[in-house]
Amino acid sequence: MGRASKPPRLVLRGASWYIVDEGQKIACGTRDEGEARRALAQYEAGKATAAHR
Repeated sequence: MGRASKPPRLVLRGASWYIVDEGQKIACGTRDEGEARRALAQYEAGKATAAHR
């Protein structure tokens, strides 16, 4: 039985925020946590939309 995958999440590396999802690390391009959270929400919405196609 495989391990359940983790949901996309934010990770602070150095002074920049990244979205980590299924082994991918995607730069948010910001140091502001609020902006990073908005980027994560937008990423999740785009991923959900793509799954429905």
